Amino acid sequence: MSLNVVALTGWLAGDPELRFTQSGKALTTFQIRVRERVSGEVKFDYHDCQAWANTAEYIANHGVKGTPIEIKGRLSVDRWVAADGTKRKATKVVAESAELKKTEVSDNSAEPVEQPETMTPIVDPFDGE
Repeated sequence: MSLNVVALTGWLAGDPELRFTQSGKALTTFQIRVRERVSGEVKFDYHDCQAWANTAEYIANHGVKGTPIEIKGRLSVDRWVAADGTKRKATKVVAESAELKKTEVSDNSAEPVEQPETMTPIVDPFDGE
């Protein structure tokens, strides 16, 4: 038995990019920045992701850099031969579902705050970059 399941929670590392195939199917590419602790130090990893159809349009229409996001999907590996003849590969996450936390940015602050229940500030990992 094999299993290919991925779940990531983090922040959009940039604005999602929405495109459409020739047949009209939506495709959004984006990166998720995920925080983890390694030997007591905070470290950030970036994961390349893509979403198709309704999930793609949802992320592209409602997500911007810094938006908290949770996705569930699967790993996909693209393989190709470069112009110099070397074999290359890139791994990405194909999001089959996504949930964006609704945020609001105050006119007086660049810090987003969570809506609507708690109004608890969300720490933006991009501050200072």
